[in-house]
Amino acid sequence: MAVRLAVMGVLAVLLVWRAGCAVEGTSPVEHGSAGESSVTTPGVQEGAAAEAASPAGGSLSALGGAFLDSDAHARRLAEFRGRAWVASAIYTRCVTVCPRVVEELRALDRAWSADTSCRFVLFSLDPAHDRPEALRAFAEARGLQSPRWTLLVPDSATLGPLAQALGLLARSDPAGGIAHTAVYARVGRDGAILDRRVGVSLPRGGLAELWKGQFTDR
Repeated sequence: MAVRLAVMGVLAVLLVWRAGCAVEGTSPVEHGSAGESSVTTPGVQEGAAAEAASPAGGSLSALGGAFLDSDAHARRLAEFRGRAWVASAIYTRCVTVCPRVVEELRALDRAWSADTSCRFVLFSLDPAHDRPEALRAFAEARGLQSPRWTLLVPDSATLGPLAQALGLLARSDPAGGIAHTAVYARVGRDGAILDRRVGVSLPRGGLAELWKGQFTDR
């Protein structure tokens, strides 16, 4: 119960996007055990994303706020300036959308393996639970331990602005988890979002095909 209340408290900062992921009276969220749900219906993903998405061109590197990485080091997004990177958001207890997000990014990592300058940054949507040790265990379990990958958890005050910058909808779920849209943002060397893809249904070939030959832009 304490964990659930903590999650609900953290997610209160996201209520500016309304409950967002569901139309009242419908149930687009797939429930597992507590803490394991996400928005899984593709139509809901795309519909919510269209409502929430902001135009590409905003700067993630300019976003303030405090983050911790999986080694409990304090981090700032400004340090990613000068590199191309890909950003997305997950939470470690999710068993529906988040594993699919990770696998999509891992496929992109393999496609870009010849270019070592690109980075992949995963933000946690669950600051109450995803402390550095949880991020570290998640990275070990998912094979995200190369220097190309960084897992960050924001503090509760940073979570809302981060979600807005990513164009992401999230809300607490009655089952005790977090319902959220899947978002992939390709970030240029100046920190600007060059392209954003939303939803679990991507064209054939996924991000690797969509962004083929583009990651060195700017």
